[in-house]
Amino acid sequence: MDRQNHNEFEIRCAFSGCCKQVIKNEADNAHKELNRLSQKEVLFSDMSRC
Repeated sequence: MDRQNHNEFEIRCAFSGCCKQVIKNEADNAHKELNRLSQKEVLFSDMSRC
């Protein structure tokens, strides 16, 4: 593999790794948000009548 192809390959690998990390972090954030919202949920049967 010549030097330019090697550099392009390294850049692609670094970019791919960065993209994977961003996607993983967004998935973690989405799960945390869903857990946070589910803890605030109240069933209608648990609500007192007005």
